[in-house]
Amino acid sequence: MGVQRGNRFQISTRCRERRTNGWVLWQTLMIEFWHRLFVTALLIIGVWTLFRKEMLLGNLGEWAYKHLPQMFYKPTIGCPPCMSSLWGTTTWFFLGGDAYMCPIFVLALCGLMKLLVIEFLSRP
Repeated sequence: MGVQRGNRFQISTRCRERRTNGWVLWQTLMIEFWHRLFVTALLIIGVWTLFRKEMLLGNLGEWAYKHLPQMFYKPTIGCPPCMSSLWGTTTWFFLGGDAYMCPIFVLALCGLMKLLVIEFLSRP
C-alpha cells in the first residue's frame, strides 16, 4: 500500500509539473504575440505617417493616392486598419510566426490599428 501511495504522489507531481510547464509555455507565447503585435503596429503607424502630407514622402503619397487604385493604395500606405493585412502578414512570417496563428494576428492588429489611429491619432 505504501508503494502505491508513493507512485500516486509521483504521478500527481508530474501532472502538476506538466501543467505548470504548459502554462509557462502559454504565457511565453502570449508575450511573444503581444510583442509582435505592438512592433507591427508601430511599423504601420510609422509608414502611414511617412506618406502623409508635409512629411518626408508626402509627395509620393499624394501621387499614389491619385494614380493607384484604392485596392492597392489602402493596404500599402493609405489606411492603417487596411494596412494590417499586408504589413501584418509580412511581419508575422518575417519574425518567424506559425501559419495557423496568422489570421488571428491580422484580426487583432486590425482592431488595434482601428483603436490607435481612428480613435486617438486622428483627433485634432
